[in-house]
Amino acid sequence: MTGAPDWAGGLYDGKVRLPVGHLSRITPEFQALLAHELTHALIRAKAGTSCPRWLHEGLAQHYQGGDLGEAVASVVDASGETSLADPARFYALSLARVEFLIDRHGTTRIMQLLEALKTHGDYAAALDDALGLEPARFDHDFVAWLKRQKR
Repeated sequence: MTGAPDWAGGLYDGKVRLPVGHLSRITPEFQALLAHELTHALIRAKAGTSCPRWLHEGLAQHYQGGDLGEAVASVVDASGETSLADPARFYALSLARVEFLIDRHGTTRIMQLLEALKTHGDYAAALDDALGLEPARFDHDFVAWLKRQKR
């Protein structure tokens, strides 16, 4: 796929782009990739261009069947501190943040957050409008939740 990083299985750039040239059957891996890229398209329709990258990728991973246990293990080191030493950790942290949102607020409120992002065009305002949280409080609550998941 032109324009996609080497590690990417698909791409959403306003269009869902998937490598289908040699596809002879629909595999579970292809279904997961399709779910991931279609989620990006749905987020764009709901939130416009104001959705933070972590929320985009976390939701896409969630709906492709991402594994929270693997995500938590890769973003929390032995001391319990979160880290983003490589791109894989960004994706893991994104999934963990989305799973936290789902656990605390449910998917309906996440949809409200996406709508608020489109309305406000600003993450902090949307977070306050949809969830009644300031970004610093969200981050604090998330880190505490993430540490409990590691146990």
